[in-house]
Amino acid sequence: MKKHFSIHLLVTLLLSLNVFAQRKAIQIAFLADVHFQDLYGDFSDNAFRGVENPKTKKKTLLRTMDSQLRSTRIFNENYFAFLAALDDIAKRGIKIVALPGDYTDDGQAYNLRGLKRILDEYQKSME
Repeated sequence: MKKHFSIHLLVTLLLSLNVFAQRKAIQIAFLADVHFQDLYGDFSDNAFRGVENPKTKKKTLLRTMDSQLRSTRIFNENYFAFLAALDDIAKRGIKIVALPGDYTDDGQAYNLRGLKRILDEYQKSME
């Protein structure tokens, strides 16, 4: 009797899971170790505003090629790679994005502000 009950419970559980899975799968995108570098951020605590791009006249906070070559991290390129990853996630209709750590390389406030600004923009566009 006990074995029969256990098998019946297992079959019921499997059938329930199958019905749940057929409804709508929950998709979660994981972006780990993004090491975001806000190229268009600003330092609110000092006068440095970055280097001006001669074409766009926008100030940027690029790292030098020398500093990138001596590092194990990608800095300037990750800004655009991060945006491309978010665009891809949005295009796929994924509503939940997990960022399990290493949001920036150095934890500077301007990078965290820039990351928040971009995530807020994507959240608004998904609503």
